[in-house]
Amino acid sequence: PSLASARALAREEARQPFDLFVTPLVRALWIDVADDRQLLLLVFHQTIIDGVSLRLISRRFAAAYASAVTDNPPPLHDPMPAPPIKAFAVWQHAVWPASANAIDPSFEQWTRMVSEPFELMNLPYIQTDRRRETGPLVRVPFVIPAATMTRLGEVTRAAGVSNFVMLLASLGILIHRYTSQPDVLLFVTAACRFRPELRRMIGLLANILPFRMDLSGSPTLGQLLTQVNEFSLRAFTHQATPFERLITLLRPRPSQSGPRALAQVQFLFNNSALPALDVPRARLYPIHDIDTGWMKPDLIVEASESAGSLSGAWKFRTDLFPEGIPAHITNNWIALLSELAGKSDE
Repeated sequence: PSLASARALAREEARQPFDLFVTPLVRALWIDVADDRQLLLLVFHQTIIDGVSLRLISRRFAAAYASAVTDNPPPLHDPMPAPPIKAFAVWQHAVWPASANAIDPSFEQWTRMVSEPFELMNLPYIQTDRRRETGPLVRVPFVIPAATMTRLGEVTRAAGVSNFVMLLASLGILIHRYTSQPDVLLFVTAACRFRPELRRMIGLLANILPFRMDLSGSPTLGQLLTQVNEFSLRAFTHQATPFERLITLLRPRPSQSGPRALAQVQFLFNNSALPALDVPRARLYPIHDIDTGWMKPDLIVEASESAGSLSGAWKFRTDLFPEGIPAHITNNWIALLSELAGKSDE
C-alpha cells in the first residue's frame, strides 16, 4: 500500500481495544509500503509505556536489528540492568500509602501550592449539557522556526529560566487572553526519572502534575516567568506524588456553563525527541502523528525541540470546540511566541 494507506491501516490498528486479561499488552503490525520501505507499528496499552521507555525500546530494537542483519553477536547485556517496573510500584506504595490521612511532606507541599478554590476555564467551547469521557480529536501541527526559538532563548537566558518555563508561561498568557480569567490551571507531564536506576526502567513512570498561574494584576513577562519557574521547581521536586492523590486537592467552584473536565488543558514537552536511528542497510525513524483519534482532555499541546526548532501539534476535541477554533487558537499561540521573542528588554 501507499504510505497514506499504511498510515490509515496503522491508525485503525491503534484504535483496536486491548483485553486487559491477556498479556502482553502490546501488538505489532508489519506493513510493506514499498520494496525499500517498511512500517513497523507497535501498539502499547497506555498503562505500560511512556516517552522515555519508547526511546529505550527504540535503541534496543536498533541494536538488535543491526546485529541480525550483520550476523554480529548481539551487544552485551547491561552490566547494571534496570529493576523491573513492579519495584517502582512497590516503592511508590510504601512512600504514599493508600490512607489519605498518612503524613506526607510532599502532599503537604502540594496542598499549599494548588488547594485554593478556582474557576474552571471558560475556553471557547460549544455549549452543551452533555459531556462524554472521551471525544474525537483534530490535530493542528505547528513548527516554530529556529530563528524564533533563538530569540526566545535569549529572553529565557536573561530571565534565568528554561524554554519549558517560557512555553508554559505562553500558554498561560494565551488562555488568559481567551478567558479573561486570572487563575490558569494546566496539567504537565513529568518523567519521574529522578533516580539513576529509574532512567533505564521500561514502563509507565510518567506522572501528571497540576500547574497554577496567577495572572491577576497584569504581571510583566519577567514576573510571570519568575512565578512559573518557582512553581516548576517546587512541582518537580515533588513530581512522584501520585496523580490520584493530587487530584483530591483541586477544588473547582461550581460552574454555570455545563459539565467540564477538571483536566482541561494538558502540556507535553519533550526536549529530547525520539531521533532517527541509522543502522546497517536501513534508517529507522519514528512517525509521530498516528494516534487513536480520541482523547480525554479538552485540548493537549505536544511540543518537541529538535535541531534548534520547536515542532508538535495542538489536539482539540471536536465535540467540544467549534470548527475553526482549533486553527485560530494555534495560530494565535504561534503569533504570541513571536511577540514574546521580541521582549528581550523586559
